Formats: sequence, C-alpha cells, structure tokens
Amino acid sequence: MQDTEKLGIISRAGCDLNPISIATEEGRGRILSFMWPDQHQRYRNTEKAVTLAMDQVAGKVERARAAAWVKKKLAERKKGVATVIYHSIVFQYFPKEEKEEVTRLIE
Repeated sequence: MQDTEKLGIISRAGCDLNPISIATEEGRGRILSFMWPDQHQRYRNTEKAVTLAMDQVAGKVERARAAAWVKKKLAERKKGVATVIYHSIVFQYFPKEEKEEVTRLIE
C-alpha cells in the first residue's frame, strides 16, 4: 500500500463571527438566500455543497475571530497529523491587523 492510500480527514473545524448552521432548514435557507435570482448554476452548486456537507462528517463552526481561533487550533495540533488551514475568500475582508496576525501564526 502506498503512503497516500493511508491519508484521511481526521476532523474538520471552522470559525465565523456569525456562523450559520446548515443543520436547520432556516440555516440552509439563509445560505441559499445569498444567491442572486439569476445565478441558477451557483444556486444549484450551493445546494449540492450543502447536501454533501450534511452527508459527510461535519465539522463544528465556532463563533470566533480568525486570529484567535487559528492560534487556539495550532496550539492543539497532534503529533504526526498534518494541519491544513484553509479559507475560501474571506481573508480579503479581514481588518489589516487580523490578516497580519493570522499570517504571522501560520508562517
């Protein structure tokens, strides 16, 4: 067996200042309400992503500022496990100080 065949996701987690739970119909509706009415493909893609996320092992999205959350998660790292820090597009909206702190923490 190759080493890459042993790879797997142990856990998922995230943070948001105002998290929306896709576990509720209200939360799913709110996520979908962010699409413009003429963005049919984006709407379908988001519906599929929500369904996929609900079917897989879910991670907890905690209410937190990014820098404080990243600092906490990096302090909790387990030996022998790779930690991946990912953002979609949100980083560009952080205040300058928050961007600098997150960057410092992960470098």
